Amino acid sequence: MTINDFKKHSNFFEIQIIFIILQKQNQINIVTHKKMSYYRHIYHIVFRTYKNDYAINEEHEKELYSFIWGYCQNNGHYLHRIGGMPDHLHILVELKPDISVSDFVQVVKQSSSRMLKNNPNFPLFRGWQKSFGSFSYCKSELETVKRYIMNQKKHHKQKTFIEEMKNLFDENRILYDEYIENNI
Repeated sequence: MTINDFKKHSNFFEIQIIFIILQKQNQINIVTHKKMSYYRHIYHIVFRTYKNDYAINEEHEKELYSFIWGYCQNNGHYLHRIGGMPDHLHILVELKPDISVSDFVQVVKQSSSRMLKNNPNFPLFRGWQKSFGSFSYCKSELETVKRYIMNQKKHHKQKTFIEEMKNLFDENRILYDEYIENNI
């Protein structure tokens, strides 16, 4: 079936009008990329410092967060929330469809690594771990994940990073093993 067949044999234009009306009434928010392409790719991404070094000091962490926010803004991605601990980072981001999660993470890690290594406020930073965790979410889950990332310091008074990752993997039905424990 072609688009023209769809237009002839369905209420295609009525559906378009309903979407436009709902969007104008702010009842739905559709992100468009190209004509008639709709997407919403929301990811919670987690990665650690090299050898789990406590290298992101709380006093200067906002410099790192601002750097990553700037990259997202300049490249058309929407950063919903960023936060973390001295040894790991959480990013809740809505990616454009023309970049894979792994490509996004690679660019963020490489560029932020250069910035951190050249910044005297992060003298213990040696790099990022090779791997990362990525979990997809829908819009209705955004506020919950934002709060989770915002409250990282509080969570880690009760849970280790490993316990946190095991929970995230369980919630997302991903098999957790020792390789993951040593490489994220």
